[in-house]
Amino acid sequence: MAERGRLARLVLGEPLARASSAGWVYPLPPLTRLTRALRVAVGLGGVLAGILCLGLAVLWGVPACAAATSADYARVQERAAANRELSTYVGTPLRCERVPTHYRFTEDGASFRFWVEGPRGRAEVSATVQAGQVSRFALLRVRFG
Repeated sequence: MAERGRLARLVLGEPLARASSAGWVYPLPPLTRLTRALRVAVGLGGVLAGILCLGLAVLWGVPACAAATSADYARVQERAAANRELSTYVGTPLRCERVPTHYRFTEDGASFRFWVEGPRGRAEVSATVQAGQVSRFALLRVRFG
């Protein structure tokens, strides 16, 4: 029982009131009550922030990993590597973004917008895949330097 009291004192701080040897109960001073309330509030806020971060990581991370590892995105990356206009502007070797900036999957295909980087600059590319083939591939803008 004494061990349980020590553990509660470590977690919650000192008790809400102090008892004297004569049996009188003295309330804690206001500053002590305030610091205890703030400690509990900060602890609960930290737990809630952790749960929120975990939820957002699952909400954004899982679809992004699915898009980055999809076969459609691999086809679009191959098309970007073979595109002459793109290599003319940014040079070779080309390196595509690991995770596309924007992606949308539909029943019959997918659309991606991503950056391609080369030795002379970066280019933003938009591509659409339908029925396993890249149906639209467009160079949106180029940034040199």
